[in-house]
Amino acid sequence: MKKTVLPAFFLAMASSVLFSMHNGALNMTGAPGELDCTGCHHPGPANSDPLGNFQILMPSNQGTYVPGQTYPITVQLQYPGKQKFGFSAAVRQRGIPSIQSGSLSAPSSAALQITDFATHTLPSTAGNGQKAWTFNWTAPAAGAGTLVVYAAGVAANSNNDATGDQVYTDSLVLSLASSVWGSDWKSSVRLYPNPAANKMWVEGNWATEKVVDVI
Repeated sequence: MKKTVLPAFFLAMASSVLFSMHNGALNMTGAPGELDCTGCHHPGPANSDPLGNFQILMPSNQGTYVPGQTYPITVQLQYPGKQKFGFSAAVRQRGIPSIQSGSLSAPSSAALQITDFATHTLPSTAGNGQKAWTFNWTAPAAGAGTLVVYAAGVAANSNNDATGDQVYTDSLVLSLASSVWGSDWKSSVRLYPNPAANKMWVEGNWATEKVVDVI
């Protein structure tokens, strides 16, 4: 009987493909410096099919966050007739790619993968025209300026190739809550020079390093 020896890299690649068919790719959120799901699920650009609707929802806040507080985040994808869905999400400090801000968590019953990213596992992909996943995000202990929740989602048809799938992306901007500033700024703040032409310095006595948005 003739035997065929497969190279190790081929076996590793095959294992990776099989794994990705069951669990979501962690770094496909559509955030700056990251890809989205179009590489495997759709040959065209994300958000190109108007039949789908993809949203990041945080009903417990109004686009702000308080350091150290935990917030539920829901990623919701709707597409008529689709039966399989997936997503990948992360929270980043605006302007700083590929570094998680805060921490993510979810109960085991949610059937999610949680690392620096949140994404689906096979048991959480089934839906009937829509699917939603909820995980928790705990804001960093110290204010980190403006943060952004990024997510990419897939409405798939389970034929194991890219044809017939649709990819969507969304983002949600979170600003440091105004109620935090009074206690977060440990002393008076000095702006100089004043007036300024092209550059202004912000000087204050913060307990920790801060990124301050001046608008």
